[in-house]
Amino acid sequence: MRLAFAEVGDRRIVSGVWLLLHGFLGNKEPIFEAFVTRIGSGERVVAIDLPLHGESASVNVEDIAEAAALVKETVDHLEIRSCIVVGYSLGGRVALSLASHAPHGLVENLILISSDPGLPSLGNERADRMERDLENSRKIQADFDSFLRGWYSAGLWGSSLSEESKHLWISRIKRVNTARNMSKAVIAYSPARMSSLWEFLLGPTSPPSLIICGSEDRKYVAITRRASQRHFSAVVPDAGHNCLHQAVDAVVRTTLTFKRILRTMSTPCVQTIEQRHFSLALTEKMSVAGRSTVDHREGLFVILKAKDSTDGVGEASPLPGFHEGTLLEDGAEVTKACEDVLGEGQTFEALLRLRSTPTVRFAMEMASMQLIAAQVDSEVDLVMATILRLRWSVVQKAHVFINSVVPRGHITRER
Repeated sequence: MRLAFAEVGDRRIVSGVWLLLHGFLGNKEPIFEAFVTRIGSGERVVAIDLPLHGESASVNVEDIAEAAALVKETVDHLEIRSCIVVGYSLGGRVALSLASHAPHGLVENLILISSDPGLPSLGNERADRMERDLENSRKIQADFDSFLRGWYSAGLWGSSLSEESKHLWISRIKRVNTARNMSKAVIAYSPARMSSLWEFLLGPTSPPSLIICGSEDRKYVAITRRASQRHFSAVVPDAGHNCLHQAVDAVVRTTLTFKRILRTMSTPCVQTIEQRHFSLALTEKMSVAGRSTVDHREGLFVILKAKDSTDGVGEASPLPGFHEGTLLEDGAEVTKACEDVLGEGQTFEALLRLRSTPTVRFAMEMASMQLIAAQVDSEVDLVMATILRLRWSVVQKAHVFINSVVPRGHITRER
């Protein structure tokens, strides 16, 4: 059985398709419009109505896993081979379930917006949540209007949610969803019925992901910080749980920047690599490891240039008596990197994995990150944070080379 969907773009595009999943009480149109109007031409975008919602109202499910299986059937019907899955709230939980069971490579990336990977298996939280959702189901059946007004008065929506916005949301919900279906959905999609996917999200098999939440949604800020152990995250200021609506430009811009960085890293972009010698006198002599002093610094500027004329500059400056390589050896290493990278049409990702002296590795990383930032029109520290998360995903633990580039301060960007 396949679910209702909206689609734009060339159906011949079967890889890197944007797959959008809405939240509880929602439907496909708002999230579809949010991305399609901002994502640009040349992309294929698909938004799905989840079971019991919108035009999939007649489709019943027992839990998140069943909904994810139906999303997979719909993806197969659309002949999609790989996708970037964007899930808001409930949609994020469905996206996680889909990724955890899908064949390797189907889900390229996850963009989880205000999404909870699941409750602990032990303790009373599951029983308490099931009791609350059974009560919510009864409230929906008794008085849908009253339930919705109470639902959108909760603190997680943030202080910036106006009464006018609440009224518009409630009116739209009642146009596209029935009380009968929502009373079923609140039970079927209860976190109490969902296996925790924290182990998958933080484990080595989860795809590179972006976790987003609003700064006024305290519960999800904590979830986002925990997820940032393994993935890149962004906290949107002055927004609550529905940051996708309240700060749609910021959310979509952050999502697109994240994806552009990943795509740029996997594309052969470096056309030329240059090295230029420099020598600078120091204003004061500097002690090196307590064994010698230097009165000047010598080094190499490593310049990576792309076909579109953007460039990035890194510095390799070995200290005599401290670093393992000499300036002459560093020059030879840069020359060898030119042959390895340019000769094979290597990607940035491969360039960052080159084995070399610490100072040359530092120079290559610095230049690569500057070049990627220039190509995706982003800030260098955002690129650095994303790349470090990817490095963690490769080695399955926090791993930073000595003499590597790392962002200053906490790795998670909180805007």
